[in-house]
Amino acid sequence: MDLYLKEVKEFEFALRGRLLLRKGDKPRSTMELKLELQDLWRLTSHWQLIPLGKGYFTLRFTSAADFTIAKAKMVWELSKGHLRLRKWTRNFDPFKENYPLANVWVRIHYLPIEYWNPQVISGIGRFLGHPLKIDRATVGREFGQFARILVEMDMSHNPPSSLLIDRGDISFYVEFVFENLPLYCDSCKITGHAQDTCRKKKTCRDGL
Repeated sequence: MDLYLKEVKEFEFALRGRLLLRKGDKPRSTMELKLELQDLWRLTSHWQLIPLGKGYFTLRFTSAADFTIAKAKMVWELSKGHLRLRKWTRNFDPFKENYPLANVWVRIHYLPIEYWNPQVISGIGRFLGHPLKIDRATVGREFGQFARILVEMDMSHNPPSSLLIDRGDISFYVEFVFENLPLYCDSCKITGHAQDTCRKKKTCRDGL
């Protein structure tokens, strides 16, 4: 067997992950992240969390059962940020990736409680991006101040502050409040820091 293909075979049970921190979250070590994931997944076999840079990781499992547990959800909410998982692919270079996406909890204000159906709330979430998860208290209608949904949003665009709901016989606006909206850099096109603190921009400006 070709040596390269033999090495690729070693990643049969592998995923690619990206850690997205909330604004204000402090960076965490790979060991800290792995310990939290192990506690979350309760895996029984050896596995690796390999840092690649720019917040990306390769997750390599030695058992199909553990691999299945990890990929049960493509987004895992952690004590600090979220881990977004994708299928492992060959020839991945994190330093060539532009990643303007971030997972953001959104509060939907002024939506009457009779509209709090998961399909309706997900439809509103699609106006902002890709809906991922509806807050459990929202599903159970445990309070009526606002509905809450986790949305994957493109941070390269300014998010809208409101949306007109038009049913024909009645129309009204809902307003959005974004929790811990992450910073986005127009220089390197990734989330995690602002343009004025971008090291890439500083390097170019200093002629290094």
